[in-house]
Amino acid sequence: LHRMREEASRRKGKTAGTDGEGGSVIPRITSVALLHPNTGKDVVSKLMEHLLSSNIKTQARKHLVRMEVEVALRRQCYRSSAISPGRMELYKKPLHIKNWEKALRYNVQSMKEEEEDILEEHLHSLSSYRVLLATGAHDSIVRPDTIKPIFSGLPSTELYIFDDCGHLCHEECPEDLVNLLVTFISNSPSSG
Repeated sequence: LHRMREEASRRKGKTAGTDGEGGSVIPRITSVALLHPNTGKDVVSKLMEHLLSSNIKTQARKHLVRMEVEVALRRQCYRSSAISPGRMELYKKPLHIKNWEKALRYNVQSMKEEEEDILEEHLHSLSSYRVLLATGAHDSIVRPDTIKPIFSGLPSTELYIFDDCGHLCHEECPEDLVNLLVTFISNSPSSG
C-alpha cells in the first residue's frame, strides 16, 4: 500500500487511463486481495531461529535450515501431499544461491523488529478499497477466527475461507483460488 500511495503521489494530476502525455495506461486501483494476511510476528519456527543464530558448522547449519524449510512448508499445508517433490525443490532453490543464509537471517530479524501491530496500524489505508481476504480453514498461521475481527471494521470486505486448505492455497487449491480471484476482479468497479 505504501508503494501504491507513493506511485499515486508521483503521478498526481494525471488521470487514470493515460499518463498525461498520451502514453501508457495508469491503472486506477479499486480493489485489493490479501491472501493469508499474517497478523502476527511468528514467521519462522523457534528451531529455525536457533539454527540461524547457532554456532553449528556452516555446512551442517545450511543443511539443517534447508530441511527445516521443507518441514515448515509441509506443516503449512493441510494436505502435505499437495507439494510434490519437484515443487518442493523449486521452493528450496533460492537456498542454494550465494549468501542466501545471510539474506534469510536479515529477513527474519527485520520482521521481528517491526512494530507489533503494523497491519492494524495500516488498516485505514484499505478503507477506500474493496478488500478480499482469503485463507484456509486449516491455516495454522493465519487462522480465520484471528483475521475476522481485525478486518471487520473495513467498510467493503469479503472473507473467503477455502475448505480442506492450510496456509498455501496456491498449492492446495489453485483452481479454486484462480476462480475466486477472477470473480473478485470481474466484480470490481473498474472492470466492465
